[in-house]
Amino acid sequence: MTGNEFLATLSPIALLVMQEHSNERTKPIEVNVDYRSEAPAYMFESNDAFYIGINPNALKYNTELSFLHEYLHCSQITLGFPQIIAKNRENENDRNIAAMITSVVLDRNIEDYILPKYNLFPDKTFVEKHHSEMISELSSELKHPIIKHIKENPFGIDYFRYVLHTVNFYYSLGKEQASQLQNLFRELYPQMKTDSQTLIDLLNNFDFNNPSDCKKIFESIIKKLNLKTLVCIK
Repeated sequence: MTGNEFLATLSPIALLVMQEHSNERTKPIEVNVDYRSEAPAYMFESNDAFYIGINPNALKYNTELSFLHEYLHCSQITLGFPQIIAKNRENENDRNIAAMITSVVLDRNIEDYILPKYNLFPDKTFVEKHHSEMISELSSELKHPIIKHIKENPFGIDYFRYVLHTVNFYYSLGKEQASQLQNLFRELYPQMKTDSQTLIDLLNNFDFNNPSDCKKIFESIIKKLNLKTLVCIK
């Protein structure tokens, strides 16, 4: 299946979302059906265009909604929504942290403000599976090398992977599921519980519906988590 063939399968509501979130300033958007990708859906920007990759085999019935999610990220960039970027663009760890923080905040704008207007809601199946995997991982014998590595690399991607996914679980699945991970953090490395709750509290105190509000959230996150030497706002 080509990108154009995929676009031809979209439902009327998906086409309406695209129509209402595009404007003359939007760069061309190229869609690639990528069956080999490990990431079920992704988006990146070049000087001339946005590129969206979709793996229908991995996403199955969630393909259309995942595509819209990436499409709306393109719209956010066009509208001037800020992003977190690594100060050292050569450092893969810092780039990954910046991308994860950006996603946690901008995803809220999409999932809490935009998609519900069209009666569209993210499927929880993938999130529930990921939650179960993390609980199992931290409850097993694997937890010892993982936590040892995290303690030795407090600003590493593994640390933020747990912290930021806990925030996602809070919004996608609910407080109880987030608390399950936080209770494990309290036993294994309490700072992860503290930082995940700090982020949840911050996000609960801000809106996500415009660029200036998102910038305030990013500024608060950088300050509260002491990330100013690693990342900055673009």
